[in-house]
Amino acid sequence: GGSLTLAGKFDTQANADITKTKDEEGNWVESKNSNAAETGFGVGVIYNTKFYGMNGWAQHAVAYGTGIGANAKGLNFGQWVDGADEDAKTFFFSSYGMGNLTDKIQLGTEVTFMSGDTLYGQESLQRGGISLRPSFKVNDNFRFELGATVGMQTLDNPGAWGKSEDTEIRIGVSAAPTFTINSDYYGRPQIQPFVTYFTTNDKSGFGGEYGDDDSAVVFGVKGEVWF
Repeated sequence: GGSLTLAGKFDTQANADITKTKDEEGNWVESKNSNAAETGFGVGVIYNTKFYGMNGWAQHAVAYGTGIGANAKGLNFGQWVDGADEDAKTFFFSSYGMGNLTDKIQLGTEVTFMSGDTLYGQESLQRGGISLRPSFKVNDNFRFELGATVGMQTLDNPGAWGKSEDTEIRIGVSAAPTFTINSDYYGRPQIQPFVTYFTTNDKSGFGGEYGDDDSAVVFGVKGEVWF
């Protein structure tokens, strides 16, 4: 019914006990971590098949990692967890793909979950999300995309990250008319004006560029070229 891929990696690093973090003024500061991981490994299983029994494609992945390989995406070449403890570990699951519902309508979906221990300064960390992105072909050079995402994050110590809720839920919706040479879901090159609205239940807001607001509207124009 599809193809199966097995992946594995082993990482090692020097100067593992030196960690760089940013202070309140945005300057990099070095610190020592006697429990820092010097090594790590990651293993994963990836299953490629049709789009949940329909026309299209889907990929389902399960991964596990420890130490500096604890990042679930650490199976990608060159990726590791900066400043990870030696007892850090993560479990990761993802199922995503794109289906051709009709000649004019395509749908991209993704479901993701990650659970980590002793990661990024948190004793426990869980993240999950569901995303839907339908694309409507209008003609050979224009399509219209909609998007909706619900994501959650649960922290053992939310205050360490400036959060006020143990579990934060973010919701985002977007609309994007897309001009392209090929109006397929993956047609490139493309120019895509968009508007996105997102909100959070966390009273501390988004932080960073959005300050303490718990909702925001973003306008922009995105260009993509694939070779």
